[in-house]
Amino acid sequence: MNQVAHYISILERSIRKGQAVSIYSNQYEPDKFSVGYIETFSSEQFVMKHVTPEGISDGYIVRRNEDIFRIDSNGNYEQRIELLYALQKQKHESFFENPILKNSNLFKEAFDSAMKKDLIVSVCIDESDDQDDIVGFVSDITSEEVVISRIFLLKD
Repeated sequence: MNQVAHYISILERSIRKGQAVSIYSNQYEPDKFSVGYIETFSSEQFVMKHVTPEGISDGYIVRRNEDIFRIDSNGNYEQRIELLYALQKQKHESFFENPILKNSNLFKEAFDSAMKKDLIVSVCIDESDDQDDIVGFVSDITSEEVVISRIFLLKD
């Protein structure tokens, strides 16, 4: 079993068991990770219901399966997140209206859903933090591009 197939089997198990996972996907910063519940996955990407370290619902994350280099599940940290999430009665709104096919492009599906629901998206192009994220509303999607009406956030 190759590495990506192994990670996909962990994602499948986490969905089945309803367990939070920590996913490490930025080789430039190997100590940073995202934690949450896997909503769905395809052969190329996964969608995570992101949860903050305080156990608060924090939107959705879409990442490529090939970027994963480590997954932690059922550890002390993940169990703590699950407990905080439950105690605070957190939940994620349904993101996708229709079932997702295993060969779907989840980036496109997520942009489609965000456009239909008028949700703000944040797109990270450069994971080395040299470039700011693109934040805004999806205004158009074609087979080749996504148009985002950018909004600017005030920084502290």
